Amino acid sequence: MNLPKVKKIPLERRLLWARWDKIVNMTSSEIRSFRTSDDGQTVGWTPDEARRGSISGMAGQEASKRIENLISKAGKFRGQFKNLPPWNEDEWKLANKQVAYISRARGNIGELVNDDDERTPKAKAMMLWGRDGVRARGSFPDKDALKKQLIKDDVSVNIANQLLG
Repeated sequence: MNLPKVKKIPLERRLLWARWDKIVNMTSSEIRSFRTSDDGQTVGWTPDEARRGSISGMAGQEASKRIENLISKAGKFRGQFKNLPPWNEDEWKLANKQVAYISRARGNIGELVNDDDERTPKAKAMMLWGRDGVRARGSFPDKDALKKQLIKDDVSVNIANQLLG
């Protein structure tokens, strides 16, 4: 019997997907609703500001629109790591920028809510990029733990391929 080999996806790509899947906790409609709200209109750099000072070279409002599409394409792949969403290379780069931005922003000094229990600019900026930090307080994936799990999964794939071939 000639069984197909188990597909092996590069570890770094799977790690990016695993982190993205755990960090991004908003739906595309939630991002759109926030971005178009009065609060959402008050955060995010203009395209000129982004070109001058941003690592991604992309304004928060502009990135937010593109992130909506990433989330839509990722829908049926959420919560599993054996198959990845059908993103093109530019979308994978955006996902990487998104994870990097949210991780940096999360580590920046400052609270997510002020004394009046309103979201701070830090929280609002993260929301443009797909993370509602207030809703997800305390839960952020450990990159090293995810990588260990994915390596363990790689060993399983290698064993399966040896058994099949």
